[in-house]
Amino acid sequence: MERIRDRYRSISFRGRLLLLLIAVSLVQASVAAYTFFDLQSKPAEQRVQAQLNAALRGVAPVIDTQLAAAGDRLRELHADPTLQAAIEREDWATVDGIVGGEDPATNVSDPLPGDVTTTDGFEPSESSAVQPLRGFVTDADGKVVAGTRPDGALIEQPGVTTSRLLRQSNLVATLHVPVAVDRAFLKQRIESYVPKGVDVFVADERTVMSTGADDAAPRPSGLREGLREVELGGSDQLVLAQPLLDGSVLVGASMPAKVAAAQKREGLSSLWGFIAVLALITLGVSWFITRAVGDALRKFADIARELAGGQLNRRIPVTGDDEIAVLSTSINDMAENLEDRIDSLVAARASMRRQVELFGEALANATEIDEMLQAVCSLAMESTSATHARFWTLDHEGHYEHAACIGLRPNDTEPCGLEKAVPIRNASVRGEGEPSWLVVPARMRDGQIVGLLTLVSTAAAFDEEDVKIAERIAVQAAVAIDNARMHEQLRLQATRDGLTGLPNHRSLQDELTKRLAEAYDSGMPLGVAMLDIDNFKRVNDTYGHPVGDEAIKAIGRTLAHGIGGMGMVGRYGGEEFVVIMPGCDADAAFRIADRLRQDITTIEVPLEDGGVLRVTSSFGVANVDQQHAGARVDNAELLHQADVGMYNSKRSGKNCVSLAGPDTVVIEMSDAEKAKLAARETGDTAAEMAAAASLEANPPAPYDPFDLAA
Repeated sequence: MERIRDRYRSISFRGRLLLLLIAVSLVQASVAAYTFFDLQSKPAEQRVQAQLNAALRGVAPVIDTQLAAAGDRLRELHADPTLQAAIEREDWATVDGIVGGEDPATNVSDPLPGDVTTTDGFEPSESSAVQPLRGFVTDADGKVVAGTRPDGALIEQPGVTTSRLLRQSNLVATLHVPVAVDRAFLKQRIESYVPKGVDVFVADERTVMSTGADDAAPRPSGLREGLREVELGGSDQLVLAQPLLDGSVLVGASMPAKVAAAQKREGLSSLWGFIAVLALITLGVSWFITRAVGDALRKFADIARELAGGQLNRRIPVTGDDEIAVLSTSINDMAENLEDRIDSLVAARASMRRQVELFGEALANATEIDEMLQAVCSLAMESTSATHARFWTLDHEGHYEHAACIGLRPNDTEPCGLEKAVPIRNASVRGEGEPSWLVVPARMRDGQIVGLLTLVSTAAAFDEEDVKIAERIAVQAAVAIDNARMHEQLRLQATRDGLTGLPNHRSLQDELTKRLAEAYDSGMPLGVAMLDIDNFKRVNDTYGHPVGDEAIKAIGRTLAHGIGGMGMVGRYGGEEFVVIMPGCDADAAFRIADRLRQDITTIEVPLEDGGVLRVTSSFGVANVDQQHAGARVDNAELLHQADVGMYNSKRSGKNCVSLAGPDTVVIEMSDAEKAKLAARETGDTAAEMAAAASLEANPPAPYDPFDLAA
């Protein structure tokens, strides 16, 4: 025993593992073989029984057909009056000639003669489709008195193939038309339905007729219903039998017992092959596992030495969940944590630098100051120890304005006077038990301060690295603020009128294009008004262009205030303005334009002598709804119609509103009006007064502003 133990210990770990796996595999293979052998025998028996059942299913319809034919033949004989009369007279020779004939005549309409009646529940059938069958008659003692009993096994059923004839309740004779199963019947009608290798048989109380024997054999005493092994036809047969009719006749299928046993052995032989293949696979897997474990342990030792030497990127392969696997996992986790920590520190520094640089580029291209400064606060919190952040903007006049914050309210103030009072240098303050505050001014390259970045840390105090990062972020934010302000200034210059601050001609055209598309897409009305300051040239000539500019600015403010958010007011050029009124039909647009006209009359422009200048304006209104049915107008056409209306307002006495449509015509001046205008331009006062007198004597026809075809 001691020698065996020493011998076992001398084997390598790899060899011992291989022996253990082989032993376990053999035990498993033995259990599997026993289970498979037990399970395989049942399917083999089931396959044999299935073959026998298939043979029985093929025989049953044939016998049923023959029974039906026998029943029809029996009814045919009962319907024969000659047969009934012969039986009544016990004229067996005549009866023999009728029941033993090949193709007897039938007459189903004649009743039975005398007082001979049928028993056994038999009723004559009116069917004429009777297959010729031979019958025989027995007397009250069972002796054949007419016809011949057929050879082979007989299938008889009272009321179907036999009928008893009574006279005054006494048995006279019994008429038999059985289904006789002989060699010819089996060969002609049964054998074609039987699977190869299986025989079928029919056994009455005395004999057995089988497809496997040429002659009838005595019925064995052990032949009964069910599956059993019986000596049949001189050999051992595996027999599956089932009763037919009243049970006196058995129909069955048989197979040589040695053939059934061979089928079982055939299934088991394939099982032996499977077990052999399984054993080979098991041995191969055992060898593979042994080699894998041995290689893993060897590699574990090599990698453990490398880890000990500082190569933290090395890992030990882990297989299984034993103690070695747990140790390997622990060492791997330790090395991975150390490596991740070092890598994360290096990556964090590099990522922080990249983020600040990339964010600086993004800030330099930013145009929305509030959105950009919100991102500045977020970056500052991610890059430093800050838990709260805020940004103030500083305009050119030195006024601070809250722009963005995270974690602070807009009205919170920084402690110790650091918030807007001295934004000259970086400052960090932390009182005892209070959060740490860091205030960094956002300076331009020329030293100009444009904002203030405030950071708060409720955890740790800000260190030097935090201050440096905050400085870089503040510098980038200052550049972004300057770029955003410059972009906004350029945008306003491109879209706003320099004198009034209203949208310029280009902005008006863009807005009108958009509103026209919306009007036609949605089916909503759109009104446009064009106005001109009355006698504006006289204002400039009399009071100078500065006063004229003040009048234009005052009118622009009045129009913008009067239209509010309902539409858009812009300076079209010179002393002309355009008002866009979405959703307004002709009537609404006219009323709004008339209200704006009245508001303009209340404007007072101060003069140098202490007086005030009052101005009026003439409006022309056009509307999308006033166009021809199905017609679509563009900017130029709609503005042209409004311009025609404005001109007609001036021709109608000025300081009024006129509607215009596609059919509106321009009101021409009379000769007297033209003469008055020419005299005014040349300074001929006498001619102007004469023209005015002529106009008073013959005034022009009044103009109806709502008559679009005038």
